[in-house]
Amino acid sequence: MRNDIQRRSQKIVNELPTIMRFFHHFSAKVLNEAELTLPQFQTFSAFSFQEEWNLTDLSKYLQIKLPATSELVDRLVKADLLSRKQNPLDRRKTMISLTKKGKQFLQRRRKRLLTGYERLLTKLSLQDQKRIERAFGELYRIALTYQKKV
Repeated sequence: MRNDIQRRSQKIVNELPTIMRFFHHFSAKVLNEAELTLPQFQTFSAFSFQEEWNLTDLSKYLQIKLPATSELVDRLVKADLLSRKQNPLDRRKTMISLTKKGKQFLQRRRKRLLTGYERLLTKLSLQDQKRIERAFGELYRIALTYQKKV
């Protein structure tokens, strides 16, 4: 049993960087069209999961330091993709949300990614498509379960 875990762990260590590079490269094509850096896009994409963030929670979600998060948000505010407003319940906190332009931008980027992944999947057999779908479903479930514990 221990050998099986070691073998599986080694497979992840060996293969995950290639998989991550592939998805990073694919996403980078979309980002280049958007003229956003990957950290800016990751910051921006956090609003797919939650409509409003305070800076501290966004920093924790992105797993980057607060000053770096603030700088990323500032650039996106200057691009009129995000807005800052005072939290009515706690005036010391600033809430960050998408602007109308930001919502439209995010919708276009997600559609572009979707189109790209559809093209990618059509190159695979139906059986491979279904295997990838199942694998992503399981990885997503595991990520949701364990992200709070890590």
